[in-house]
Amino acid sequence: SSFILPSPGFFETERQNLGETVLSVGESSAAQCYARKGCPTGLRAKLWLLALGISPGLELVQHFEQLKSAVILNELLVDSLIYKDVKLTASNDDYYFVFEDYLYQVLLCFSRDVSIGEYLCNTSGVNQVTSLQTGWLRSHIPNGEDRSEVGTAKYSANGVIPFHGFAMYAAPLCLLYNEPPTLYSVFREMYIKFFFRLHCVSSHPSGIVMLCLLFESLVQVHQPQLFLHLHDVGAPPLRIAFKWLVRAFSGYLATDQVLLLWDRMLGFGSTQILAVLAAAVFILRAENLMESSNLLTAEAVVADLSTIKVVPLLQLLLFAPDTP
Repeated sequence: SSFILPSPGFFETERQNLGETVLSVGESSAAQCYARKGCPTGLRAKLWLLALGISPGLELVQHFEQLKSAVILNELLVDSLIYKDVKLTASNDDYYFVFEDYLYQVLLCFSRDVSIGEYLCNTSGVNQVTSLQTGWLRSHIPNGEDRSEVGTAKYSANGVIPFHGFAMYAAPLCLLYNEPPTLYSVFREMYIKFFFRLHCVSSHPSGIVMLCLLFESLVQVHQPQLFLHLHDVGAPPLRIAFKWLVRAFSGYLATDQVLLLWDRMLGFGSTQILAVLAAAVFILRAENLMESSNLLTAEAVVADLSTIKVVPLLQLLLFAPDTP
């Protein structure tokens, strides 16, 4: 008997059909499991909504309109940070400049969403960070103002202080959703499930501290000579990779690759996949990194990640032997 090869596009068609079946079933857990192997471009927006438990409708629209009204009525100190960050994002990346207005809407409304602050205050490890942010604000408010009200709506209604690159959490989502209320709802859920842990100090397995530990462990196991060499020349791997982890690779990978990576982050319900990818980048560029003699040359080797393909690179590490 002869072996018959599947026709071109067979696996894509099967994957598409399975995704449509998952959507028809309407189970969030099924959508999450499906996302672990990546979502087809045409189904990703709907699958993410299902996986996140978001049902577009009047309630989302009303909530978004209330936040927009709050933006118009009250000006916050963090608004200037948002304006600056969105402007930098739009001007530095031609891919996102057409979504500049969407980014303003989402992030300004986000800063007025009190429910986010309430959620984060009840989440392990966030209170410590909130107190650090509050302490910074207390030291920077003008003399004569009431310092007892720091953290209220005047400064940030949700307790989150935007930082450089914060808009990159929302930018890739603009390619999936063209309705601001839905876009905002997805960003909000992605933030409280994943992104906030990337800039909060805690012992949570998906927190930035544990990601750093996982990243260093993976590099040390798979490339021990490289790990020691980079430390010897003053270019510790974590110093280079930290910015990738904090931004969930947004702004460093091509946008389609960011979405493929976030598929898996959403599917597994963890940010640990970010550390796996970061370690895989070092394994891929190990030969060139071994020739680096200082931090600047090491950073130059991994400066451009725009050609990186997420899926084969993850497989490179996940199926690699423990030693080189």
